[in-house]
Amino acid sequence: LSSPCWSFDSLKSGALRTSSSRRLENSNDFSLRAVVVPDAETVARGLGYAVAAGSLALYTPIALRVQRKKSADGLTLSTWWIKLSSYTCSDVYAYTHSYPFSQWGETLIITIEAAIILILATFYQKKMGVNFFLGASAFCASVVVLLNAPAEVIALGQTGSALLNVIALFPQFAFNARHQTSGDYSPITAGLAAVGCAVRLFTTVQLADSDPILLGTFGLALVLNSSMFAQILWYG
Repeated sequence: LSSPCWSFDSLKSGALRTSSSRRLENSNDFSLRAVVVPDAETVARGLGYAVAAGSLALYTPIALRVQRKKSADGLTLSTWWIKLSSYTCSDVYAYTHSYPFSQWGETLIITIEAAIILILATFYQKKMGVNFFLGASAFCASVVVLLNAPAEVIALGQTGSALLNVIALFPQFAFNARHQTSGDYSPITAGLAAVGCAVRLFTTVQLADSDPILLGTFGLALVLNSSMFAQILWYG
């Protein structure tokens, strides 16, 4: 008589265990579904927007220093003219290729910042004359022409921007070495620029199909900005 009761209790206990196991499995399934690991493209887009936001502070230290000192003697105007031209070529290239804004947003922002610093430096060096306005007019006209140029010309402009980045920092490198000083070029700017270029190498692979022109541009810029950062710390 005890056997049927034992069997019933065992079946009941087994059913409870089975129900608990199923609840545990469902709970584990829910936990696994809740923890979603983003793919590389999503990470790249997030990093792209983070770099774009961070670029707001890229040249701000230089602008604030110039404004505070009411002097821009530690800056070379040629560096900022060339930087402005280089960044503009990159903007036009990315825009005409319809790359996502997260891939090139910071370049547009630092283009505007470079223009502001150029104006500040020109003003405080008392060179805001006819030559400056003629140069600014020629620059604006060149941008309009480039936006309507054939794709091959735009690609050439992007390739040229890498060379312009090299040329742009040479006067600042020479100025710092000649005066044994970091000049007015901020270590924060150089450091953030180097980090941003490293991130851009990753986002270019994920969001721009490993565009070789962009990879070369950001790779070279990484080397240059890292070198500038090291020189500033050396003379610091």
